[in-house]
Order: sequence, then C-alpha cells, then structure tokens
Amino acid sequence: MVPGCEAITVPRHARGDRSVSREPVYRPAVRVVLVDGDDRVLLLRYVAPDGHVYWVPPGGGLEGDEDHRAAARRELDEELGVRGVELEDIGWRRRVVIEWAGELWDQDEVWFMARCEAADTGEGVLDALQEEGVDAVRWWTVAEILAARGLDFAPEKLGNLLPGLLAGHRSPGTREIGP
Repeated sequence: MVPGCEAITVPRHARGDRSVSREPVYRPAVRVVLVDGDDRVLLLRYVAPDGHVYWVPPGGGLEGDEDHRAAARRELDEELGVRGVELEDIGWRRRVVIEWAGELWDQDEVWFMARCEAADTGEGVLDALQEEGVDAVRWWTVAEILAARGLDFAPEKLGNLLPGLLAGHRSPGTREIGP
C-alpha cells in the first residue's frame, strides 16, 4: 500500500461503474493557478476516459529528477507556451486518486500561483492539449466559477479558495485543499 493512501477514496467519476482493485501508483504533480491582469484564472477542461468532465488549472506530473518548481515551469511552457513567469508557492496541497490512461494514480499535487498577461487560448494551444484529454481552455472570473451550475472543478472548492488567494491572504505552512 502506498503510504497515505489508506484515507484516500476513489471518486465514482474516477472509477466509473467498475470496482477498482489495483493499487494506485504514486505520482508527484504540480498545478498552477495562472492569473491574468483582470484576476481571471485559466482553467483547462478535461474529459476523463469515463466521460466525466471537470475544469482544473494547468499542471501535471514531475518527470525524472525535476523538482516541483521546474515541473510547474515545464508544464506551463508545454501546455500553454507561457514562459518567464514568477511562481509563488501558495502552500496548497491536494492528494487525490484518479484513473487516467488506464492507470490508477495517487496524485500528490503541490500548487503554485503565477500572474501573467492573458495567455493564448486559441486552437494551436488546444491542438497540443487534446491528446491529454483537454477539449477547452478558458479564462474564468471567481464570480463565474461560483455561479457555474452543473460543472465540476478541481479542487471542488476552487471558487471558494480563490478570493483569499487573489487578495494576497496566505496561511503559514501547507493547506490541504481537498479533492
């Protein structure tokens, strides 16, 4: 058993209707809350293999021996062509078990924030992300996230977490932000 997995539940949307009996593979990962000059947050719309749809900030797994900050920079560059932004470690962590690409991952995310000019969300960006299950890229205001009905965000309480983050409020230490 992967340490810490005992308390992790696999959401129904991550396992579909079948029972997941295999052990998850530990995957260190990063997410970046990318914010433009109007305090809008860039989110990617992922379509999971089982058809579940959710909106999440850009990010992904660490590769080789890279650290979290290097992975965040690489993911922003690879996914969006965003380079040269200052990454702020905001102290958020999220641990979630997901099924993706035929594997069950125990994903342990470290979260950063970066401010930038509005990144391109055109077709070229989307074409590069489609093989990863992304079918839309969009800038969201906090009000739009909070008002969205019938849409899933990751983490689930993203809309409630953002106002304090955008206002510059930081908690000392690490804060678990949930599934």
